[in-house]
Amino acid sequence: MNLTLSNSYLEHLEEIKNLYIEAFPKAERKPLDQIIKVCENSLGRIIPILLDDEFVGMFITLDSDSNNTLLIDYFAIKSDYRGLSLGSKSIELLNERENKTIIIEIEPCVENACNLVQRQKRKNFYKNLGFRQTDINISWFGVDLELMSLNKTINFEHYMNLLTSIFPKSYIEDNIKLA
Repeated sequence: MNLTLSNSYLEHLEEIKNLYIEAFPKAERKPLDQIIKVCENSLGRIIPILLDDEFVGMFITLDSDSNNTLLIDYFAIKSDYRGLSLGSKSIELLNERENKTIIIEIEPCVENACNLVQRQKRKNFYKNLGFRQTDINISWFGVDLELMSLNKTINFEHYMNLLTSIFPKSYIEDNIKLA
C-alpha cells in the first residue's frame, strides 16, 4: 500500500467535489469555484490523497510563503477508507513535504454541541499528531471554530496575516472575528 499526495487535482475533480459535499456541512463549505480560483492564483492548493493511485481523500489548503504557514482549510478521507490510519499518515506526509507551520480550524468542544463526541475525537486526533491548542477561538462567517497549530505556536495576528496575504483585508476584517 503506497500512500501519496498528488500535485495535480484536475483528474480527480469530480471525486473531490463529491467528497467535499459529503464530508462538510453546507454552513462550512465555501463555493468550490472560489476555492479553485484561489488555487489557480497559487494562494492555495487542492491536494488529492492517493492510495496505490486511487483517490481516497483530499486536502484543500491556503498557503503563505511570507510567514511560512499553511492552513488546512478542508481535509477529508472517503468514508470507505476511514479507520485505516490514512488520515494520520496523510497529515504526516503533508508535514514532511511542506516543512511549514500548519494551522487547522476545528469545531470547538462546547458542552451543548449536538456532536460533542465527534468534536472531541477530532480534537484528540489532531493532538495525537502533535497539533497544539492555541486557545484562539474565531467566528468565520458566523461559524465558531477553534485554531490548532503544528510545528509552531501561533497567535491571532499570525493567523490573520496568513489570511490577509490571500484575501482582501476588508473581506477578512468584515467576516472573521475573535469569538
